[in-house]
Amino acid sequence: MSDAPKPQHKLSFQFRTKCHLNPPLTVEEAATLQEQGKIDGSCDAIFVLCLTYPNEGGIQGTGFGVDGRVGRRAVSGEIEPSPLKDEDKFRAWALLTNELAESVSLGEHQKGLIDATMLNIEAYIQALAELARAVQAQAQARAEM
Repeated sequence: MSDAPKPQHKLSFQFRTKCHLNPPLTVEEAATLQEQGKIDGSCDAIFVLCLTYPNEGGIQGTGFGVDGRVGRRAVSGEIEPSPLKDEDKFRAWALLTNELAESVSLGEHQKGLIDATMLNIEAYIQALAELARAVQAQAQARAEM
């Protein structure tokens, strides 16, 4: 029998969303519902990263997201949010990276990695924009033939 400690989780949570597509929830309505304690908050999409710290050390994470901008009808008849697209998860990751770049508690090595990552992201986005312009110019040239 092993004397190793059994894995434990320090948090549990309950995750519920309600999709307000038709009509959408106004910011004022959301603020009122929040003041009344009927909701905890409102937004268009949610990305959650669940972290675990195994006894052996390190960190593990599982992310999931929902997009309230695009709903689908559930079996119950209610509109439920669609899964968050990978492109939007990427944008959330880029936003987090940008926020961490402003951190005062991270070390210089971590900030250096963030700076290098952001430079790579900017270069990638620039290259994609140039490619899109080139494809559009080719399409326009073919249309004019």
